[in-house]
Amino acid sequence: MDRDRLISLLSTGGEAFEACRLALINGASFVVWEKHLPASTLASIWDVRREIADAAGINTAEMTSAVARLEAVGDREVCVGKVVAPGHRFRLFLLADQSAVLACSASG
Repeated sequence: MDRDRLISLLSTGGEAFEACRLALINGASFVVWEKHLPASTLASIWDVRREIADAAGINTAEMTSAVARLEAVGDREVCVGKVVAPGHRFRLFLLADQSAVLACSASG
């Protein structure tokens, strides 16, 4: 995945999309893994992570939104990415063909 392409894909979405896009513009490191998984599998994993974070008192609004977006696409194949900037980590969920970012969750 090319940095400019990822920046472009993040141009629509909520606060996490915009914060991630700005982090990339400012040189944040990133990776998008090639392995594909069904969105429903990732939704289950991230829903458990959301429950754990919620129990720890961590704001989970973006994780809830990410889970809902993953659930909405069912068993479509998706890949996962990560963007790391000082003080912030973003998790990205993209369609397997990397034509769209389905969800973006931030922490940090």
